[in-house]
Amino acid sequence: MIEIQPHPDETPVAFIERADALELADEVIDDLLLRHFGIQDESKRKLLRLKSAVFWERFFVSHASQVCERGGSRYAALRFIQKKNGQCGQHPLSEKQIELLVDSVGEWKA
Repeated sequence: MIEIQPHPDETPVAFIERADALELADEVIDDLLLRHFGIQDESKRKLLRLKSAVFWERFFVSHASQVCERGGSRYAALRFIQKKNGQCGQHPLSEKQIELLVDSVGEWKA
């Protein structure tokens, strides 16, 4: 198991993004949030998680991949991400970033 500790000046969101990038289990992240940041409330931990850019990028890639695999349109994947982008307080992706993300999942049918 990977050992991770928050950096001295690291915010809870920055820590969660780093932990998400390392694919740590949710229970491990929750424990570290409690021990190092004193965040006991589960709803507060969930809200912090929803601000993680790493979480959202994975979520969007997964969704776009599923749309592509089912033979859906590139437009449908783009629209879904555009609608969800930034809704939970996370830093929104630019249009170019969204297009690159959607195009990264595979070959779209015309």
